[in-house]
Amino acid sequence: MRSRYFGKLIRGRIEIKRFFNNDQFVISITFATPDWGHSHYSDTIRSAQRIDPKDLLISVNGKHFEHEKDWKISSSGYTLGERDQFITIDPLFKYENTNIEFKPEDVKYFNLYNIILTSKKLNLKFKELKSIVFQQTYPNHEIWEIKKENLDLNEHYLTTVNNKINFNIADYYSFDFGEIDNDLLGSSKSYIDGEIIINDLEYKNKTYLANLKIKDNKARTFNKTPELEYKNWAPFSVYNDIFTRHQSLSKNGFESFSGEQWNNLNNRDKLSREVISNIYTSGQEINKYYWNEPTEFNYSTKQINNSNNFDSRGLFIPYSHMGNLSTHFKYQFDLGGENKPIDFVKLNISHRQKIDKPLLDPSYGKIKLEIKDDGIEVPNVKYSLDSKEIESFVKLNPLDVRYFERFAKNNE
Repeated sequence: MRSRYFGKLIRGRIEIKRFFNNDQFVISITFATPDWGHSHYSDTIRSAQRIDPKDLLISVNGKHFEHEKDWKISSSGYTLGERDQFITIDPLFKYENTNIEFKPEDVKYFNLYNIILTSKKLNLKFKELKSIVFQQTYPNHEIWEIKKENLDLNEHYLTTVNNKINFNIADYYSFDFGEIDNDLLGSSKSYIDGEIIINDLEYKNKTYLANLKIKDNKARTFNKTPELEYKNWAPFSVYNDIFTRHQSLSKNGFESFSGEQWNNLNNRDKLSREVISNIYTSGQEINKYYWNEPTEFNYSTKQINNSNNFDSRGLFIPYSHMGNLSTHFKYQFDLGGENKPIDFVKLNISHRQKIDKPLLDPSYGKIKLEIKDDGIEVPNVKYSLDSKEIESFVKLNPLDVRYFERFAKNNE
């Protein structure tokens, strides 16, 4: 079986890391070959196992990119069986999964190679990426091919559960290839994870309406210990720098809110943002959203209106409302990274808050109006005057308190 597959047997992985800001991306091509000559084969055979970059072809969107001019290759190696290596190499490069009968069980040392291509070098945006082809031309003719299909961006309609909704957006794609031509062993992708929390309203004005949290996916690296990086993996420092770099987000956030109870309000698109944490520096984006417009309750129309009193700002539960209080938020994320509406993913978020009874209602409100007809109880008074007599007293010049004596009651 060895003679059939003897030569530069390659297996490896193509990875695509996307950065949303400016729609940038990076392609990594990593592959391994058994080194038959590392221990007991001749130098000629050992040399035959080394990859010559001239035997590799890379094309993106059908365009050929040349070695040295457009990309460079980094190389290193690893040994299976050594404990420290064994626990850090992932299954693909431990040959745990294969679709061929041959498996290099008698080979312990493997050459490892890595190629990095950036969207800047390719002069492409991620939305323009259509295909990637990696080909070995000698001595074996193997082709790995990836085709990308752009999906239509639709609006999504979501309802909060326990005040929150969750969403994710893919930013990393991985494709594992075996030794057979275009032998796809598996694929995977990972995401940035988003969480939106909508705050319940109260009868007291509230300006803080929503909270947004976006978490970067777990950083990827060839190995996790400094000793291994120094010993065998230093040539892949470019890979480690890029693939452990935190995400860079494009424009995203809340655009407006709406709802039957808020129809009379102007400036519902003037939501302000407070940045608590930045994803690029910390791996987690945390933003708070506020609406700071002054408002008041109209007791005649039972609606909330804009006001000129800046001591009372934000939203609150209408005093007469009972039942579901619905507020709808529009959140959007720019997948194109260039602030073009056609590239926006839109989330229409509905939040319902149940109000059991109104605050003000004459019959069954939390604050009720009770009217009793018990008559008017007049207390004992010292003097009794009608309005004309009071007016006469006020017009006295000078005022004389003896004026009241003629109006004394009960001879007091």
